[in-house]
Amino acid sequence: MGKIKVFLSENFCIFELYGEILQTEVNFILGTLQIPRTVSGNFMKKTYIQFDAPKNDSHSKKDGLIKSSFKKALVNILTKIIPKANPDFDDKIDEVQYWLVECDNETGIPEREIGLDKKGRIILKMPFKDNYGYWTDNNLLLNDFKEHFVVSEIRKDSFEKSWKLFDKIPDVSDL
Repeated sequence: MGKIKVFLSENFCIFELYGEILQTEVNFILGTLQIPRTVSGNFMKKTYIQFDAPKNDSHSKKDGLIKSSFKKALVNILTKIIPKANPDFDDKIDEVQYWLVECDNETGIPEREIGLDKKGRIILKMPFKDNYGYWTDNNLLLNDFKEHFVVSEIRKDSFEKSWKLFDKIPDVSDL
């Protein structure tokens, strides 16, 4: 038998049964409980998703020594003028194999993200300190993720556990 979670107030009752959130209007008349209507649906404010990281095109033509040196120098100069969006994790983003993303249900906007490597280890979370985020700093919404990636929904507690686990890693700079 599954767990039943209940929140009861004067005017309404919200309960979870087998993962389905149900909200019910409650009326008390002469000490008896009357439930005139029940509304069923997902009243959670966030959706948590997991998907494989998009692959970089590794078959693209490699630059020559002069061109790659010029590009590297230009990037170094620009990052001194324009700060990096993810200074601690820019070099880790290509290592991400799986993404866990928290999106707001109402707007579809990604709010937090966790990157896992091919062994399933958490290697980054954003936003975090001076890091804005990879998915949280772009224009994709929840429906875009579902349209462009093979997305599976995950449980909130699974996401939160991974989010907190990252904080237990001894030295983030050594990742």
